[in-house]
Amino acid sequence: MWIIAGLGNPGHEYENTRHNLGFIVLEEIAGRLGSGFKKSDNYMKSAGFIGDEKIIL
Repeated sequence: MWIIAGLGNPGHEYENTRHNLGFIVLEEIAGRLGSGFKKSDNYMKSAGFIGDEKIIL
């Protein structure tokens, strides 16, 4: 199992800026895994598989 974490700032003023690079990278990985993000308390999470290996974002 792999856990990959990325940081980002809330708010439209930070969209597509270096302040959200961690989230931008995780969005790309989630897209390649074919999974989306779900809100959970004060964070967002996603999960998928690469082969037999579980990936948690």
